[in-house]
Amino acid sequence: MKRIITISLGLLLLAGFAGTASAQKPLWTDYAWRTANRPDSDYFVSFISGVSKADDDPKEILDKYEEQARAGLIQQIQVNIEATTDLMIANMDQKSTEAFKTRSVSLSKADIAGLRTERYHDKKKQEAYAIAWVKKSELIYYYRNSVDNLIGKIDNKLTEAENYQQKGDKGLALKSYYETMPSFTQLEEAQFILIALGLKSENELRFDRGNGLMLKVKNGITALQQSPRANIDELSYFMAYGLFLQLGDIKEPLTLNPLTFESSGLKSEFSNRFNEALSRSLVKAGNYQVIAGSKTAASTAVVADGTYWKEGELLKANAVVRRNGSALAAAEVSLPLSWIRENKINWVPENFVKINQLKQIKIVALNDGHEGRAGRPLAKALSVKVTLEGAPLANAPVTYKLDGTEVGHATTNAQGIADGLLKQLSASRQTLVVMAQLDVAAYASLEPKSAFLRQVESTWPVTPARFLIKVAPLTVCVKSSEKMHYNNPLDVNILEPVLKDVLAAKGFAFTEDQATADLMVNIVAKARNGSNMQGIYFSFVDATVSVVDMASGRETFKKSMSSIKGGGADFERAAIKAYEETAKEIRNSIPDKIN
Repeated sequence: MKRIITISLGLLLLAGFAGTASAQKPLWTDYAWRTANRPDSDYFVSFISGVSKADDDPKEILDKYEEQARAGLIQQIQVNIEATTDLMIANMDQKSTEAFKTRSVSLSKADIAGLRTERYHDKKKQEAYAIAWVKKSELIYYYRNSVDNLIGKIDNKLTEAENYQQKGDKGLALKSYYETMPSFTQLEEAQFILIALGLKSENELRFDRGNGLMLKVKNGITALQQSPRANIDELSYFMAYGLFLQLGDIKEPLTLNPLTFESSGLKSEFSNRFNEALSRSLVKAGNYQVIAGSKTAASTAVVADGTYWKEGELLKANAVVRRNGSALAAAEVSLPLSWIRENKINWVPENFVKINQLKQIKIVALNDGHEGRAGRPLAKALSVKVTLEGAPLANAPVTYKLDGTEVGHATTNAQGIADGLLKQLSASRQTLVVMAQLDVAAYASLEPKSAFLRQVESTWPVTPARFLIKVAPLTVCVKSSEKMHYNNPLDVNILEPVLKDVLAAKGFAFTEDQATADLMVNIVAKARNGSNMQGIYFSFVDATVSVVDMASGRETFKKSMSSIKGGGADFERAAIKAYEETAKEIRNSIPDKIN
């Protein structure tokens, strides 16, 4: 897929305000309500929730969550577009396929018409929620109308340009041709949103009509800009002049980002060279104040960015200028690849060399079959060998994952071998399956979690190596001293069975032999008399739970509880009640990891 189009459509964004603990919790925070009232068949929905810290600014947390929810929804649409476009290309004839493949959509800057957001903060529980949603039927209605309106707008401008050209007014003709470019950008954006919604027919998308109009515009511009020579400086000025004709005089700075290759978001030597030339040309053509782009550029800035791609023996470049996400101007130029080669300019990003290698990379487990103890490090490293076309691959990043979660990371040495060390084995089950796989994002220097990374991983999958690990539970020896008043022991311990129940649920085993135990757990508890009021007696329990690692002698966990209160008909019954309350405290306070 070639040229990347960044969605920036009419914004209809409704943002909720931060709730408080006193406000009623919104219904949309409930999963059952969302599935019933925002079903996937009718809506795109993204929901984010989490626990904030007491000193966090609620507004900052909600701003962050709201943006994440919005980005998550846009990612859903992006995935739908990628899946649908691949299917459409497979069913097109050759002519339509080539026209279609010059387009690709990135929604990273999207202002989706009809997208709504809400957010809520529970101050008491320190919980934050955000949701973004948009109704599919509203999107279809809006963007189908947009396609028809934009086709008509482009057709009228094209007729205007041809009339000026016939009258010999090349300046106004060129201006009219370029004034169609923002409409083409919006048209392609609308078409791809409709694709994500499942529309496929020419009558609904009007791809052929749009392609025909674009061809006429390009031919008209080419006829007006014939040059005896073509190079980066000259073509960057053509692009800058075309943008100037559409932008006119703008007072605020223009943020310029380098062109990126196809739909990858990746830059090359050509990107940097063309960006420098375009920056100079924009100053020359429009006397603009041009500043270098960055990821932290203000959202209200006027921003220029775009893509380039290979088409036959030409390198084509497209730039779009936007203010607040809405397209203001667009221009496209073509540079002969022969000139690129003669000047020895690298136009393919270095990342693509690594991407093309993926189909030749293999990962093999060298020592499958391990045994370990739950909660302990694995004694031996998980060793893999990574090869490229059969030869050892050095400096290859390898991640080790359990149930999709990273549990280790390693880099191959000169022999292509990586040794992954697992710091702690999960006690969730007796057999663990750990997958060692190439970290494609790190290997090819791609943006983690990006749509392009997912596309690369699905197109060139590298089969991971698999390790089976048998996990034995840690053994615990529990010693408990539970006493009533005057140091009399309880007839039946109350705290010990509760603690054992908690530890058993966490995967620990028990032994009475302290010498063979992995962990030693000591409970020391004593009740003391309190007061009595109108025949109700009160007692208090002070208790301590400590855990010692028998291998190192290190105390790994300690929980002290003081003055846990209980009441009853006499001091003994009050003490039993206080012990029961202490047991509840123990049940709720023992963490998953005590070793």
